[in-house]
Amino acid sequence: MELQRWIQILRKRWNIIAIAVVAMLSIAIVYSFTATKTYKSAASLFVATTSQTSNANPFSDAQFSSQRIATYTQLVKTPKVLFPASQALGFKIDKHAVSAASTINTVIIKIEVVDKDAIRAAYTANAVATQLAKVIQDLETPAGALATTTVKATVVERAVPALSPSSPRIKLSIALGLLLGLALGVAIAILLDSLDNTVKHMEDIVAGTGMNPLGVIGFDEQAANQPVISLNARSSRSEAFRAIRTNLQFVDVDNPPRVIVVASALPGEGKTTTTLNLAIAFAQA
Repeated sequence: MELQRWIQILRKRWNIIAIAVVAMLSIAIVYSFTATKTYKSAASLFVATTSQTSNANPFSDAQFSSQRIATYTQLVKTPKVLFPASQALGFKIDKHAVSAASTINTVIIKIEVVDKDAIRAAYTANAVATQLAKVIQDLETPAGALATTTVKATVVERAVPALSPSSPRIKLSIALGLLLGLALGVAIAILLDSLDNTVKHMEDIVAGTGMNPLGVIGFDEQAANQPVISLNARSSRSEAFRAIRTNLQFVDVDNPPRVIVVASALPGEGKTTTTLNLAIAFAQA
């Protein structure tokens, strides 16, 4: 589809696109102001590995820690972490509100908590981080009274209450609503145009018949009161009839037409007016 055709579709169906944009923007605005606000707080753990041998390799210790991080992040949703943390806070922690992740090649575990209350989210993140550090050290401590752990987890960043909600994000919701409305409107406009099988352009005639039209008579509001082109010889409608006249004269130069038939699919479509105007155009030549 050519760029000009795209522009024609957008100009023709602009009202559908506008309705889609307004509808999606309205949904986005309503959602932004009615959705429950949630707050996110995060605490960070640093996991260090210390070898008990004198000739230990620091690189091996760091590599060992980074490999164990993936396992430690999965412990955050277990009852061994959440149950003691819930007892310390005095309310039950929803495991779906807690998550843990770590950047590749680092030994930092970031624990995030989402809650409707900003202060409670911060308290929960700190409690879970503290309990996770204890669980890591307990699990990594070998059996035996004299055994010491080679892995130590330390809370290096405590969570603080968020000043603004993490969801809903009003500006982002409005921007997404605008983009989705625009995309939806353009898609509907293109779909309606593809389903429209009426003839509106020269390209439609060429594609449907394989023939090139001799001319096109554009719509003229004054045609009902001034059907004869000689009454307004300088109008675009008069020029269109003169163009058809010229094309008829040169459509077959060696055998110019002696008889021209003007027909239409239905009554009242302007056969008489067209015949009269073509005769006037030939007479004026």
